[in-house]
Amino acid sequence: MEVEIPSMQNLIVAEWDTSKVVVVALNHTASPEWLFNYVIEKQITFSMIPHAESIHGSYQIGFPQYGNPLPSYFIINPEGVIEIRIDGQLGIIPELKTEIQQIINRFFP
Repeated sequence: MEVEIPSMQNLIVAEWDTSKVVVVALNHTASPEWLFNYVIEKQITFSMIPHAESIHGSYQIGFPQYGNPLPSYFIINPEGVIEIRIDGQLGIIPELKTEIQQIINRFFP
């Protein structure tokens, strides 16, 4: 989280208009207080949802057997369809930019 969340802020949120790209982060390992302080400290402007255990379980997100689960990324198009799912990889935010741009170009010509 220490790398991925700021990367999303710097490489995705700052890149596109919020009418085209919305970022939401789910967290089930941090307390709401810690998450609140983290968002302020790192100047995160997108929504971070604490205690998202039911969502994590429903979509089998992350790898809890490793203690602090690795991230899962979902790119969802404006129609609500999951276009891309990537599990358990760190440092892929720059590569996601290309995928996001392709989806934006299809839906917002």
